[in-house]
Amino acid sequence: MMMAAMGIALCAASCSTKQANNENNAEAPAQETAAVEEAPAAAAEASKLDINGEWKVASIANFDIPSGVDVKLTISGDTAYAATAGANTVFGPITLGEKSINFGESGMTRMMGSPAAMAVEEVLAKTFLGDMGVEQNENTLSLKKGDKVILTLTK
Repeated sequence: MMMAAMGIALCAASCSTKQANNENNAEAPAQETAAVEEAPAAAAEASKLDINGEWKVASIANFDIPSGVDVKLTISGDTAYAATAGANTVFGPITLGEKSINFGESGMTRMMGSPAAMAVEEVLAKTFLGDMGVEQNENTLSLKKGDKVILTLTK
């Protein structure tokens, strides 16, 4: 009986050692897989546009910005934007790609201001929607739909 008890104890110890070894070995491939998955994510992050900060809206397609109206677009990280012409703020989420920006559903504050500023902000609210290609040339950004430049921004 004593031998049987020792045999069971030895078997249990051996099984738990094998199980612990298997668990440790199972973690190693998971860690390797995580490292391999992080590499493409880091490469994708590095290939995103770096257009953060405040930009002056120099032109809007099919719309003349009234004289004296200062239009600004601020890009915050790679997740949000806000634009203003002095009365209200048009804002929303963005997603940056390598050479593109996607404007999500926008919102806008509703305060009174000059009719000229409010007219610009209404146009901006309609403009910032969907995908646009981005061309950057030093301190100038061109946001495009197809071949047409929709917005020209300067630093």
